[in-house]
Amino acid sequence: MQNFKSKQRISLSRNIKDKKRFEVLEDIFYKNIIIHEGFKTDGASIKFGRYAVGCPFEGVYLGPAIVHDMLYVSKKCSRKEADKEFKEALLDVGVSKLKANVMYYAVRMFGRWPWENYTEEEIYTARQFLTIIPVSYGDFIGSE
Repeated sequence: MQNFKSKQRISLSRNIKDKKRFEVLEDIFYKNIIIHEGFKTDGASIKFGRYAVGCPFEGVYLGPAIVHDMLYVSKKCSRKEADKEFKEALLDVGVSKLKANVMYYAVRMFGRWPWENYTEEEIYTARQFLTIIPVSYGDFIGSE
């Protein structure tokens, strides 16, 4: 069963102030997470991964990358949980186990710097674009 909303189209617009980021134009639904329009994302931000797996703003990687970005910047779960959700989302959209594992280990190895360097303002702002819907015990992100 897919965890992304069936045949969900992800629409982005280039951010005029920050050319490296795009803005989500329609809500994105994943499991019990809603990422609202207006959230700004840099897609798959690990640069070497861009050449290994494709463009960070297109293809099957886009949805999982946006979910991962939101979980990182909002800090509504641990870094390890965010990385695990990224891998699950990749598998969910049809990425091979091998490629999903490569991308998972890349974020595990190189994700610490961005995780530790978000400002309080960035965290607060991201949380304005996030809704987490509580579901059954042990089956949702962001239980604090």
